[in-house]
Amino acid sequence: MAKSFEDAAAFNQASVDALMKSAAASMKGMEDLNSELVAFSRRSMEEGVAAARDLSASRSVMETVAKQGEFARSWADGCMKHMVKMNEMALAASRDAMEPLSARVSAASETARG
Repeated sequence: MAKSFEDAAAFNQASVDALMKSAAASMKGMEDLNSELVAFSRRSMEEGVAAARDLSASRSVMETVAKQGEFARSWADGCMKHMVKMNEMALAASRDAMEPLSARVSAASETARG
């Protein structure tokens, strides 16, 4: 009987450890996503300021329209690339966070079968 209590305590401790690892992985993933978002925002602001300067140096309406169109295309392309990157980072963070918990579910299944 003491052996079964020891086994249960060890199983519970391993489950708590897995939960802590999962939480740590989640926090790291959120930190990485936040850092990427801040960097993207900074780049976007710098590109916007550069575009405004470039637009203000235009010599004609047609030149301004052409520059604005190029900036809009470039901005949209950059946003799409950033969304893809953020999605990939979020999926990786989710996968990393779930890995320790999945291992515990497998262990519980094995214990139940055993």
